[in-house]
Amino acid sequence: MFLGSKDFVVCTGAFKCYLNLVTSSQPDAAGIFIPEALGYGWIEHLMQVLCGFFERQWLNPWGFLADHLVPKWTMLPPSLCSSFASAFLVSIVNIPGMRERRAYQHLAHNMMFGIIKDPFFFFLGTMVEHTKTGVTWCKLTSIEQWLANDPYSSEGRAQLKSILAARKQELVEETMGFFAELPMANSGMDE
Repeated sequence: MFLGSKDFVVCTGAFKCYLNLVTSSQPDAAGIFIPEALGYGWIEHLMQVLCGFFERQWLNPWGFLADHLVPKWTMLPPSLCSSFASAFLVSIVNIPGMRERRAYQHLAHNMMFGIIKDPFFFFLGTMVEHTKTGVTWCKLTSIEQWLANDPYSSEGRAQLKSILAARKQELVEETMGFFAELPMANSGMDE
């Protein structure tokens, strides 16, 4: 109920409680109180709430994630990490009167000017690494195009470009592997 709230304070408060339960030293705490099965849908809702309230109240959604999610990332169950990474990279944020953007693009676009972007780029790289097998040509191209329009150079940006280049090479190898399996592949590959 609280995780599904459209109120920024209620939704983010529920998310903080969830993170505390999941990362507590009691292994059964998350399973008893909040099942992991909530997954992608409520994380997508969280992205909408974070980004939507930023526009109206000048809140810092990236600051919220940096303060509460990033420090606990390595302690989270793999299924939650996978759901979060997928929602972060794929979900579209719809805010009336604004152009649609993916959640990560919206968070990056709305960063205040004084904030260093390296932590955000490092986190985005972590999200890509975590869902690497799900990063298709389409997603890869979308991230690369967005990154090409970002004028800031940084260590985090360079790391992200390296991760994307590695995934692109894997996709090329996978594609070439498909061609090699086709009948008459050897005759067509030479040309």
